[in-house]
Order: sequence, then structure tokens, then C-alpha cells
Amino acid sequence: MICSQCKKRTAVVFINKIENGVSSMEGLCKECAKKRGLDVPETNTNQSTSNQTNNNIDMNNMSKQLESLFKDLSSNLKLENINIAVPNMKKDLGDKVTEDEIKERLDSVHVGGIAGYFETGTIRNCTVSGQIYADSNSTGGFVGYSNGYMLLSKDTNNVAVTSSSSNAGGLIGWANSSISVVNCSNTAQIVAQKYNAGGIVGYAKSGEYKQTNINIAYINSKITILIENKKISDKYSLTLENRDIDTLGLLKQGKFTIYDVAKKVKYENVILDDGTLKVADIDIKKLGTDTYYIEQVQAQNDYNVNNRYVKLIVSKTWDGINEKYDVSVDYKVLTKEQFEKETATDESYSSSSSGKYYTGIDVDTDAGTYVSMSPVIDTISVKNSTNTGNIIAGDYNAAGIIAKTTGNVVLSKCSNDAMINSKRSSGIIGETLEEDGKEQYLKISDCSNNGNLEPNSIESAGIVGRTTNTMVTIIDSKNTADINAATTGGIVAEAEGKQITINNCKNTGEIRAVFSSENGFKDAAGIMAHAINKNGIVRISECENTGNIIGDQTSGIVAYAQLDKIFIDKCKVDKCNITTNMNFGGMLAFANSNITITNCDTEEISNSRGSNIGGIVGMARVNDSVLNVTIAKCNVKDSVLNSDSSYGDIAGIIAKIDKEYRMSNDSNPILSVVSCEVNNAKASGGIGSGIAYMVRMNGTIIVKNSKFISSKIQTQSNFGGMLGYSSENKSILVDGCNLKDINITNSNSTDNFGGMVGYLDQKGNTLKVINSSVDDCTFDVNGSYANAGIVGTNEGDYTRINNISINNMKLYAGNVTSGVMAYAVKDAEISDIKVLNSEITSNKSSSYYINTIGTILAYQGSYANTLNIKNINITNLTKLETNVPFAGGILGITDGKNLNISDCSIISDNETKTQTTAERGAGGLIGCTKAKTDINNVTINNMKLTAASDVSGIIGISKNIVNAKNISLSEIDLVGQSYSFAGGIVGDLEGSGESEFDNIEINKINIDSNENSGGIIGQSTYGVNPKISNVKVKDIVINIKETNDGRNIGGIVGFANSKIIIDNAKVENIELNNATSAGGILGKNIDTSGIVSNSSVKDIKINTSNECVSGGIVGLTQGTIKNSTISNLTMTTTNTSTVGGVVGLSFNDVIECDADQINLDITSDYNNNIGALAGYVSGKVENCNITNGEIKLQVSTGNIGGLVGYSGKGINGCTTNLVNINTTKAINNSVSAQGGLVGMSFGDINNCKVSNGEINIATQGFFGGIVGNLNANITNSTTDSLNAIITKGQNLAEYMGGIAAYSSGNIENCNVLNGKLSFIASKNIGGIVGQTSGEIINCNTNSLNMTADASGAVGGIVGYSNKNITKCNVINGTINSTGNSAQLGGIVGKIVNISAELDDCEVNGTNMYNVGYYSGGIAGYGEATIKNSRFIDSNISVSSDSAFGLGGIVGQGTNFSDRYTYVMGCKVKGSTIQGKAAVGGIVGASVPYIKACSVEDSNIIGDIYVGGIIGYGGDLESTSSSYTILPVTVTDCTLTDLKIKAANNVSEVIGYNSFNGESDTITDTTASNCEVTEANKDEKDNEDVVNTQSLDEAVYTAIDEDVKKVQLNKTLE
Repeated sequence: MICSQCKKRTAVVFINKIENGVSSMEGLCKECAKKRGLDVPETNTNQSTSNQTNNNIDMNNMSKQLESLFKDLSSNLKLENINIAVPNMKKDLGDKVTEDEIKERLDSVHVGGIAGYFETGTIRNCTVSGQIYADSNSTGGFVGYSNGYMLLSKDTNNVAVTSSSSNAGGLIGWANSSISVVNCSNTAQIVAQKYNAGGIVGYAKSGEYKQTNINIAYINSKITILIENKKISDKYSLTLENRDIDTLGLLKQGKFTIYDVAKKVKYENVILDDGTLKVADIDIKKLGTDTYYIEQVQAQNDYNVNNRYVKLIVSKTWDGINEKYDVSVDYKVLTKEQFEKETATDESYSSSSSGKYYTGIDVDTDAGTYVSMSPVIDTISVKNSTNTGNIIAGDYNAAGIIAKTTGNVVLSKCSNDAMINSKRSSGIIGETLEEDGKEQYLKISDCSNNGNLEPNSIESAGIVGRTTNTMVTIIDSKNTADINAATTGGIVAEAEGKQITINNCKNTGEIRAVFSSENGFKDAAGIMAHAINKNGIVRISECENTGNIIGDQTSGIVAYAQLDKIFIDKCKVDKCNITTNMNFGGMLAFANSNITITNCDTEEISNSRGSNIGGIVGMARVNDSVLNVTIAKCNVKDSVLNSDSSYGDIAGIIAKIDKEYRMSNDSNPILSVVSCEVNNAKASGGIGSGIAYMVRMNGTIIVKNSKFISSKIQTQSNFGGMLGYSSENKSILVDGCNLKDINITNSNSTDNFGGMVGYLDQKGNTLKVINSSVDDCTFDVNGSYANAGIVGTNEGDYTRINNISINNMKLYAGNVTSGVMAYAVKDAEISDIKVLNSEITSNKSSSYYINTIGTILAYQGSYANTLNIKNINITNLTKLETNVPFAGGILGITDGKNLNISDCSIISDNETKTQTTAERGAGGLIGCTKAKTDINNVTINNMKLTAASDVSGIIGISKNIVNAKNISLSEIDLVGQSYSFAGGIVGDLEGSGESEFDNIEINKINIDSNENSGGIIGQSTYGVNPKISNVKVKDIVINIKETNDGRNIGGIVGFANSKIIIDNAKVENIELNNATSAGGILGKNIDTSGIVSNSSVKDIKINTSNECVSGGIVGLTQGTIKNSTISNLTMTTTNTSTVGGVVGLSFNDVIECDADQINLDITSDYNNNIGALAGYVSGKVENCNITNGEIKLQVSTGNIGGLVGYSGKGINGCTTNLVNINTTKAINNSVSAQGGLVGMSFGDINNCKVSNGEINIATQGFFGGIVGNLNANITNSTTDSLNAIITKGQNLAEYMGGIAAYSSGNIENCNVLNGKLSFIASKNIGGIVGQTSGEIINCNTNSLNMTADASGAVGGIVGYSNKNITKCNVINGTINSTGNSAQLGGIVGKIVNISAELDDCEVNGTNMYNVGYYSGGIAGYGEATIKNSRFIDSNISVSSDSAFGLGGIVGQGTNFSDRYTYVMGCKVKGSTIQGKAAVGGIVGASVPYIKACSVEDSNIIGDIYVGGIIGYGGDLESTSSSYTILPVTVTDCTLTDLKIKAANNVSEVIGYNSFNGESDTITDTTASNCEVTEANKDEKDNEDVVNTQSLDEAVYTAIDEDVKKVQLNKTLE
């Protein structure tokens, strides 16, 4: 053919020209072809569009020949049924061809239905059908290979394209330059047996096409190129805020300096008057970054200046789609040294003066008027295009629109509705890459995939398979089809760019990740499977997934991200089923990235398996470049999150954050979860959290304003509603969070469960949980360790829990269990907590020490220095039960150093009490504390505490100092089941140092225990030294259930082995039962420095069948009791008892104590010490008073007193009034002693009084109106109106007395008034003392009615004495001696000591009666000097016929020369002396010396031997070698107005003279108006012998020398 151009030379290049649908052939010679810009090959062949096959066609050269024609190509071409086949070279040539030759062939052969090779031009409104098979790397239904800008519009490919190699496309196989495809479609199957099969394009590489004027004619019109430039500006504001790191409140008056990137001052001394200030509005003039350094110069008062610098980095980027600037902010905290090393850098990378950068081509073909493009066309653009043909690639990259690109890409309004199958498949674009050294973009908008992606893929996605473009934007796109691949995304499979934005995209198809042996990934996500670029930033917003997700690592939005930052906002995952083997996150499955997820929702998803399962994030990994994970305003609702692993991590928001091993300790990554909500979630099979599970990132965790509600979880361990597990973190904050209607169970055993936080295992961290609540939750976790309503375990340095509300929570847990926090290893502060209508139960059985339960904190470890608990309000806590060792209403155990609890209350207004149980120690406040404990302002009511060991209303066991103040307990039941100490405040108080208990009120407490128990302290051991003051105990009952010894109970303290001080204690209406030692204040104290003072007990009952030491105030003490009172005590014992109204047994002093209404009912066969005040006191008793006492006895032995049973050091200033003592069983021990005041005393008794008592005792021992047995002195003491009936025990008692039964000391100034004494004794009875070996001085009885049945001596003052009796009086009394052999004296029954004197005593107005022998108005029998004494207006008589010796002064004396009776200066007046034999006005018989005595106006009556002075002189014949019998000598006596009457032997002076010896002598004695009557005169003459010899002479003549020696101490006048 001749060249159609020059018409001269032979044509060597042939061009197929298509115009207006008509095809024609044009041939050019070599020269003309070159002029036209065509490459001229060495050989050339023709290409036909007919159905032909030619193995020798050079498709490459043919395409190039057609290129120039297509620069002016028209449209509307329709090719039908084309059939192009380019055979496989290797198949044709066999082994002769090399691999390099094959590659060269594949790269050089281009096959297309319209053109194999295409330069620049447009194809519009064209349709091609048929089939193409080519052994080529560029095969297309329209164009095989394009090398210039190309525009395709409204084209349709129906050609089935198959490439044996790569790059097969429905329209273009390989586009090597920028293209624009608009409104095109592919309907045929496209196959690349190796790589890159695309429904529109197989492979495209954008180039820079430059042309200033383009005129393309079509449809009789021209296309005008418009270039738009418009000015766009923007600003951002720089605002400073200064906040408190804990409260986040604004801090005023801070001052700051701000530097620019060069560290030059930009804004100086910026003052934040209100805590915040807008510093400036910054104009955006250039893209890039603005850098500021901020330094704090001055802080608010009470705050330290922050000496770090904040580096603020503001990044400015252009959003080309929305035509606006984007500003993002990052920051770093620098030390001063780091700040100084900072260097300035150029921060801008382009000018924004033109306002807009054109990054693609915009074609409005529908209007048919213009094309708007940038001056530089460097974009692959596909718009409004579809694929409905199956796309298959044997290896990588099959896509509905473009299989693979390099360069800038824009896709808009494209769709795929066919099956895609390759190792990397995508509904829209398979893979996008960047040219080397360039940062290029991918923009996709309004695209959709509806075709399934088959499971042969490694990477598949509905929109993008893989992209490495720097900037990726995907908006308004969706996938509805099922996708199967190893890495699968509903929108993107993998993105590796720096700036990735996905907005308003949706997936509804099932995304299934299948196993791939090539990469091992099985990751699936509804939006994007992988985002990988360590410097990359991903922004995903307003996206949604409703399709099922299946894979190893799955997510509704992003499966895996390894980036600098990822932002996910306003996304939703809804109504889908999730199957995962590893990580699942509703928004993000795994990320090694800064994460910000906001305003996202996961709803109605269901997951059945996996390990790290999060409703929002599955797992995140942080390193030095990853500093922040923020999740805000996200919700998980109506979802099921499960794990098939017993150790799988499950969380409603974020499952796991882990740090990289190479991370430095200087890093401070931050996890922030804010305003998130998990609602109606269900989870099982793993371990986890409602919000975040495992966080191990060496940084800061913040969970704020988040909710976990209406959910059911089955978990394994380390579960926390807000944070499950945290390790190696510095600071954790949970603030403003809420759990509501949560039901959590476990399938095995849950360690470290917390309603808010599960387990923090990193030493050095701080935890704060504040402003949060738990409502209507049930935690049935059956855990073995550390389970709590708020925090499980924190092993870090500090825990703060503040402002927490727990309402209607039921916690059924394990060994360490708490309503708020289970285990704090170190310091903690818990405050402002409210617990309402809740129940806490530990169902584990363990004896391990730290296993415990506490409503606020279960256990604090030994590394702790301080624990502060304050402002706690617990209301209607129905149960706090456990089988582990310890339980506390606030705290289980602390092993720390200092514990402070204040302003707390545990209150129940339910009919059923709060139930608290433990194995070893249970406390209404604390189970056990080893810390120095301070408690202030605590109220507890309506609680029942049960422990096998120690139990208390406040502290079960304390092993250190306790200071408790301002405490109120009421309606408390304390039950100790075995070896148990129980106390209202402390069960067992141990340790060393002084403990203080002040201002405590206890009301309505019942204690059932087996060991030491008290209303305040059960037991206080050696060294702890409690001081108790200002306490009130009312309406309590303490029962000891066992009957073993050593059970001590007290209204205040049960047992104290320490210096205990109790002051101003008030106890009222208490009952103490079955104790060994019981006291209304103190059961038992064995420290001598203890003191009970200024205290009172009222309305107390003590009952016991044990051997008992009990007192209304103190049972047993070695300390002092003083200034204390008791009233209305009822005590009943049935065993050996040492009991008292105030103290049972005291080894120290009892001072200034009063008792009123004391009722003691004692039954015992053993030794007893019983007193209305004290049973046994070895110290002093001073200024104590008893009123209205009743002592009922059925005892065999004992010391019994109206005040004290036994006194060791005496009694001073004490009284009893209306104290009655009664026995219904005889006391059968001769050493027993009973007294109206004291039974036995070894100390002096002074200033005491017994009044108005009724005493009825059957005794074999001693009884005295004041003291039974006194081994000391008694002075200034009185009985008044004491009525005592003392009857016989097994044998007769020995001694009885109105003051003392027996005294070895002096008795002085004592009185017995107005009483009735009925005594029976084997020996001696006295109105003051029965027998004494001490002096009696100034003692009196007045109006005493005494009946005495004694075998010994009976005296109005003393029965028997061997010491002086001085100034004693018996006034207006009655003495009735009924003993047959008794000796009766108005003052003394018998006085025996020649050296003793009875001086200045008087009996007045007293009637005396004796059945027995010797009777005298002053002395019944006297062997002493009796002088200056008087028997006035009194009567004495004897009734026994055998009675002998009755005298107005002495009944019978002794007249032996070595010992005799001397009576002088005595007087009888107005009296009647009536007896049988030997009756005298002064002496009955045998008194040798009577001087200066007088008898007046009296009657002296007897049967025989009756005289006005002496009745019977004596038989002088009875002598021995040591003595002789002395006659009577009467000197200077006076007889006046007497009636002396006898049957025989009667006389005015001597009734019957001495005989058988010397004659009696009467000297200076006168008688006047005396009437002597003798009934019988046949008896011996009784004439008085009157001798004028002086008495002195008579004495000296009658007494031999031995007698003189004896009388040297007598004064004879």
C-alpha cells in the first residue's frame, strides 16, 4: 500500500481509524509515521477486528500505530463478538524460550478489544463484546495498555478477558498514565491467571499529563478546560487551662510563658485569672506544623509549680474533599534538660495561598459541555462505573473496578455486583501503591460492593484490598456481599498510608477470614482489616457494620492497626454475629497505635469464641511512640461477648492493652475511656471487664463517666466492670462511672473480681476510683480470691476510692471479698461511700490468714503505711457472710502500719439484721487490724455478726493500738461460735502502746460467745494499755455458751491483761450470763495499773453456773476502781463465787464507788467471797456506798459482806443502806466470815456505816454488823437499824458482833444503832464485837435489840476481850442471851487480862436477860480493872436456876492473888439486877477489890447471896502454890435507895462474905434508905463487917508480895 500521507513511499505503519462508527484503514510510510510521532518498528503486522487468530501479530506495534488517531477519537463504537487470542509463547516454542524472553514478551505484548496500546485520548459511548485470551501482562476489553492520559466515558465491556499472566481489565489492562473513567461498566468475566484482574482496569499507574489547551470535539461541541482558584483562609485558637490533676477543677492565678519553635518568647507572663484564658487566634497561612513550648512560671497558692515544659504540636492539613483545613494536636512533656536540647526545624511544607489543590479530574459528561481539570493531571479516576462480571486472579489483586494502581487514585460512585476471586480481592480496588519517593492519595466516595469475594484470598475487601498511598480517603461507600480471605475488610483489607480517612461507610455482608498458609493472618473487619504505618494516622467516622464477622482477629470496624494514631468516630456495629479465635473489638480488634474512638456504638452483636474480646477495642499495644488510647462516648448494647478460652479476655469497651518489651520507663501512655456505656451485654467463658480488661502499658488509665448496665456476664478471673486487669501502670483513674443491673457469674473460680476494677498487679501505680456507683447488681462469682463490688486487687502504691454509691448489690464471692475493694497491697484512701440494700457473701472455706471479707475493704497488705477510710454510709446491708477467717462491716483485715476510719455508719432499718459471719474474726467495722488504728464518728445498728473466733461491733481482732472516738452501736448481735472473744468495739485487742476509746455509745447489743467478751472490748492483752472514757452501754446481753473456766465478760471490757483505764463509763440495762468473771464495766483485769473511775452501771443482771468472779462494775481486777456507781444489780450464780455489786475480786483499791439496788443470788458449795460492793478486795476500799441491796445465799462457805466479802487493806468512808443478806442454806465452814459491811478484812475499817439492813444467815463462821473477821483496826463506823438473824450452820459459828464478829485490832468510835441482832454462836457475841484482841474505844450501841445464843460470852459491846475497853456505851437496848452457859455483860461478856482496863463505859436504858451463867451490867466475867463505868436505868436478869454471879457492874470476877478483878468508880442507878445466886449491885461474885462505887435507886434481887455491892465473896480455901484467894475489900462505896431482896444470904454490902480465910473488909462505905429483905434467916449470917482500917492498910495487909507486883500498875486512892 502506498502511504496515504505523502502518496510516494510504501506504507509500513497501518492505523485503524474509527469515526462515527465507521472503521477505515490508513497506511503511513516510515518517514510520515515518524512525523506523526509514531515509533516505527523494524517489522510490522496488521491487526484485524474480525474473528481471527495470528500468532505472528505484533500487538505492541499495532497499538502504537493507532495511538495518534485516538487523540481525536470519536465515540459510539460497538464491537461485537470479538475473539482475540494471543497464544502462550512457552507453549508454542517449548523449552527453547527462556524465562527472560517470556517476561520481555509479556511486558511488550498488549491486547485490547479496541486497542492493544493506547497513548492519549478518549473512548466514549463504546461497547465491546466477545472474548480475549492473551499471553500478555496488559490485556483489556477495550485497551490492553495505555501510555498517556485517557478518558473513558459511558463505555461498556462485555468481553470475557483472560490473561495467562497479569493485568487484565474489563476496559483497560494496564494504564501507564493518568486515566479518567466515567459512567463505564463491565459485565464480563475478567481473569488474570497471575496478578491484577479488574472489572474496569487491571493495573493503573498515574502519570503527570500536561496540556494547557485541550479542545476535544464530540457531539458537535467543544470541551472547555476550567481552572479554579479561590482564596480560602482559616484560624485556630490557642487556649490555656490550668487544672487540678485529681479533681480536674480550674486553678486560678497561674502564670505561664509561651515560646515558639525557636524557643523565643512568643507570649510572656500569661496570667490565668479564672484558670483559663484564650491566648490568641492563629491564622493558618501555611500547611505543616506550629510548635509551642509552655512553661509554668507561677502556681496557685498551696500548689507546686510544674517544672516540666509542655511541647504543643499543631498539625495543619488540607481536606480536599470538604475544602477546609484540618487541625490536629499532639503534645510531649519535657524536662528542662530535654527542652534545652530541642532544635528549631522548618515546619511548613507548602503554601496555601491558592486555597485549593486539584488532585484529580472532574468530568460532567451528562451536561456535555466541559471538562474541569487541574493544570497537572496525575490521577487515576473512575466514577459512576460498575462491574457485574466475575473477576478472577490466580495470584494477587482481583477487583470489581481496578485491580491495582500506582499513584493518585480517585474512585466515585462505583460498584461491583459480581464474584471476585484471588489472593487479594476487592469489590472496588485491589491494591494501590505509590510511586517511589512520592506521597500520593487514594480517594474513594460513594462506592459499593455487592459481589461475593471468594475464600481463596489472602487479603480481600469490599472496597479496597490493600493501599500504601500516603493519603487515603474513603467516604459514603458500602459492602453488602460476603467476603472470604485471610485478611478481610468490608471496606478495606489493608492500608499502609500516613493519612487514612474513612467516612460514612457501611458493611452488611458476612466478613470471613479464612486460614492462609502464606501469612497466617485470619483477620476480619466490617470496615478495615489492617492499617499499618508506624507514622500513619487513620480517621474513621460515621461508619457502620451489620454483617457477621468471622476470623482469628475480628472487628466491626478495624481488625488490626499499627499506626501513629487512629481516630474512630460516630461508628456503629449492629446486629451481627462474631466468631473469633483471638482478638475482637467492636470498633478495633488490635492496634499498636494512639487510639481515639468517640461516639461509637456496638449493638446486638453476638460473639461465641476468642481471647481478647472488646465491645469497642479488642487489644492495643503501646510503645514509646504510642502515648494515648482514648475511647469516649461509645456504647455497647444488647450484645453477647464470649470466649471459648478459660483465660480469654472479654470487655465491653476494650479488652486488652499491652506494652512492648522495649518500652522505656519514661514513657507515659494514657488510656482514657470517657462517657462510654455497656448496656444489656452478655459474656461468658473468659476473664474480663465491662469496660476495659487487661491494660499493661506503663502509663495512665482514665475511665470516666462510663456505664455498665443491664448485663449478664460469666467470667473466670480478674474481672472489673470498668477495668479488669492492669499491670505496670503508673496511674489509674475511674471517675463518674456506673454499674447498674449487672449479673455476673463464673464457671469455675474468679480471682480478683471488682465491680469497677479487677486486678492491678504493678508496684508503683496509683489507683483512683471516684464519683461512681453500682446499682441493682448481682455478682455471683464464687471466687477464690479478691472479689469486690468496686476494686478487686491493687498491688500498687496507692488506692483512692471516693464518692461511691452501691445500691442493691448482691456479691457472692470467694476468700477475699468486699463490697468496695478486696485487696490493697499498699496505701489506700476510701471515702464518701454509700452502700444501700446490699448483700455480700463469701462461700469459700479457708483458714488462710488473709482470706477475709469487708464491705469497704477486705484486706490491706503489710507493705502499706496508711489506710484512710472516711464518710462511709452503709444502709440495709442484709448479709456479710463468709467461711474465711475474717469479716468486717467496713474492713476485713489490714496488715499495714496506720489505719484511720472516720465518719462511717452501718445502718439497717429492716426487720432482719445485717448478717456478718467469719471463721476467726468478725467486726461490724473491722475484722482484724495490725495497724495503729484511729476510728472516729462511727455509727452501726441492726447487725448480727457471727465468728468462730473473735467478734465485735467494730473490730474483731486488733494487734496494735486502737483509738476509737465518737462511736454509736445499737441493735447488734455478736455470736462467737468456738474460741471467741467478743466486744462491742474490739473483740481481741493486742499489741503495745496506749489505745484510746472515747465518747462511745452502745445500745441493744446481744453477745453470744465462748471466751472473753465486753460491750467495748472483749479482750485486751498485755502491753496494749487501753484508755476508755465517756462511753455509754445500754440494753446489752452477753452470754457465754460454754461452761469452761476463763470466760470473762464485762459491759465495757471482758478481759484486760494490760494497763486499762476506764473513766466516765455508763452502763445501763445489761445482762451477763455464764461467765467465769463478769462485770458491768470490766470482767477481768490483771494489770495493777488499771483504773475504773467516774463510771456507773444501772439495771444489770449477771447469771452464771460457772465458778464465778463477778461484780456489777468489775468482775476481777488488779487495778483500781474509784468514783463509780451501780444501781439495780441482779446477780445469780450456782457455783463458787467471788462476787460484788461493784467488783467481784479486786487486787487493788476500790474508791468512791456507790451501789444501789444490788441483788445477789448465790448458790455454791465452795469457797465464796460475796459483797454488795465487792466480793474480794486485796486493796483499799474507800468512800463507797451501797443502798438497797439483797444478797440471797445458798452457799456452804465464804466471806460475805453487805459491802465487801473480803478486804485485804481495809475499808474507809463506806456505807451500806438497806442491804439485806439471806441464806437458805447453811454455811458450813468455821473460817467463813460474814459482815453487814465486810465478811473478812485484813485492813483497817474507818468511817463506815451499815444502815437499815436485813440479814438472815445460817453460818458456821463469823458474823459482824460491819465485819465478820477483822484482822486490823476499825474506827468511826456504825450500824444503824440493822436487823440480823444469824442461825446455826452445820455447826455453831464462833463469833458474832454488831460491828465485828472477831477483831485482832482496835475498835474505836464505832456505833450500833437501832438494830435487831439475833445471834447464835459457839463462843462469843458482842453488840460491837464478838471477840477482840484489840482495844475498844468510844464505841456505842443505841436502841439495839440483841438476842444472843452463845456458849461463850455475850456483851453489849464485846463478847470477849483481853484488851482495854474505853468510853463505850450501851443505850436503850435489849440484850437477850439465851445460851445456857453464856457470860453476859452490858459492855463485855468476858474480859480476861489482868493488865486490861474497862474504863468510862455505860449501859443506860437497857434491858439485859441471860439464861446462862455470869452476868453483869458492864461485864459478865471480868479479869481486869473495871472503872468509871455505869449501869443506869437498865435491867439485868438471869433465868437459869444454875446461874451464878450477877452484878450491876460485873457478874463474876477473879479473886486470885496473881490475877484478879478490880472495880472502881463505877455506878449503878435506877436499875434492876435480878438473878439467882450471887447477885450484887456492883459485883455478883469473886471481885476482891471494889472501890468508890455507888448503887442508887435500884433493885437487887436474887435467891441467894445478894448484896448491895457484891453478892458473893468467895471460898478462900481454894489456893495453890502460885496464888491465893483474896477476900473482898469494899472501900468508899455508897448505897442509896436500894431494894435488896433474897431468899437467903442478903446484905446491904456483901450478900455472902468470903469464907474459909481472911475476912472481907468494908471501909468508908455508907448505905442509906436501903431496904433489905430476906425470906429465910436460917442460912449463914450475912452481917457486913465494917472495919475502920483505911483501904490502903487493908490492901497492904491482905496482899502478899506477889499480889503487890501484879498491882503495881494500879492506882489505889
